[in-house]
Amino acid sequence: MDPDMNDRGFQKGICVITSDYELLKQEINSRIDDGNHTLIVIQGLISDQEEEIQEIKSQGRGIQKQLGNVHVRLDGLDTHLNRIDIRINSVDTRLNRLDAHLSRVDIRLHSLEARLASIEEQESREISSLEQHCDGLAGRIDMLEQRFDSLEKKVDMILELLLAKKI
Repeated sequence: MDPDMNDRGFQKGICVITSDYELLKQEINSRIDDGNHTLIVIQGLISDQEEEIQEIKSQGRGIQKQLGNVHVRLDGLDTHLNRIDIRINSVDTRLNRLDAHLSRVDIRLHSLEARLASIEEQESREISSLEQHCDGLAGRIDMLEQRFDSLEKKVDMILELLLAKKI
């Protein structure tokens, strides 16, 4: 074998290896570029997500402050409702007292009505008795008038007789 041929075969082998190496290098570089591109895309997505997460955290803090304000306002409303409840209880107590007072007034009114009815009945009996007494007096007066008329006639007759005798 010829040393030149060996050398050419060796060189051919080196060329093939070099070309395979270059293809392999290009493929590796392409894959690395693809990987880098993918990493850049992923980093972009992660960056966007980080911004969104920061925005969500910020909104969460804002909501937390609003909830704190709502809690304070609810406590204020609770206090106000407690005061209203106290007022309602006070009014209820007053109404219960007023109801008891009105019940006593109602009892007294019924008692007064009964007394008035009794007085009216007694007055009615007394008026009836007075009317009977007046009727009795009227009868006596009539009788006295008749007697008086009779006496008057007698006095007139006596006077006539006396006057007739004087003449």
